[in-house]
Amino acid sequence: MPFLKSLKDAFFPEGVTCIVCDGEVHVRNRYSLCADCSFELNNRGVCERCGKQLLNEAAYCEDCKETDFYFERARSALVYRGGTVKLVYGLKFGRKRYLAANLGAVMADRLTELGWTADLLVPVPLSAKRLKERGYNQSAELARAVSGAVGIPVGEALLKTRDLPEQARLNRKERFENIKSCFARNDAVDIKGKTVILIDDVITTGATADECAHTLRRGGAGRVLVFTLASGVMKKSLQ
Repeated sequence: MPFLKSLKDAFFPEGVTCIVCDGEVHVRNRYSLCADCSFELNNRGVCERCGKQLLNEAAYCEDCKETDFYFERARSALVYRGGTVKLVYGLKFGRKRYLAANLGAVMADRLTELGWTADLLVPVPLSAKRLKERGYNQSAELARAVSGAVGIPVGEALLKTRDLPEQARLNRKERFENIKSCFARNDAVDIKGKTVILIDDVITTGATADECAHTLRRGGAGRVLVFTLASGVMKKSLQ
């Protein structure tokens, strides 16, 4: 009987649910996905600069042909559609902090695949008001999960100095204007001459990442790369 029970536990573990659909996971796996759910990896056909998935064979998306960013390049682990949208929403607004461990593992695997190395992982910060409301910073949770897997330390080198309307409600031009001068350096974290990977949940226009990179570069960072959990598919520019 103990042997039979151990087999049951191995193939039908109790208390393990899929992070996408909340269904039962019969076989344990790294990301806690059931047999019916999967992620869409963002690892091919992407813009060389911002990392968004392209629907053609171009090297750069239309936005990046017209925009000079302060970050060197951006990449993400997943495409922002399907189950990934639900996961991001749950982590960001649904108080599902526990999702950061699984999603951080997805990011760590992708980061290893990219071969990126850095001195520091820097999460995009929240304002004091938003942090109090949410109870945690989802980008910092993801950064810590990635750090634990790849061994690059986390340094909260940025501070958000004011609360802003949600960027999602704004068009591309408004997003870049809205986010200007919104971040400040945390002088307690040394970034002088260092290679920094900025960590966030989703990249859309790149406005937030760009302003963070601008602040880090002004503070002496040598290189700034951007790595997010997800990014969208480039269909047309947000005008």
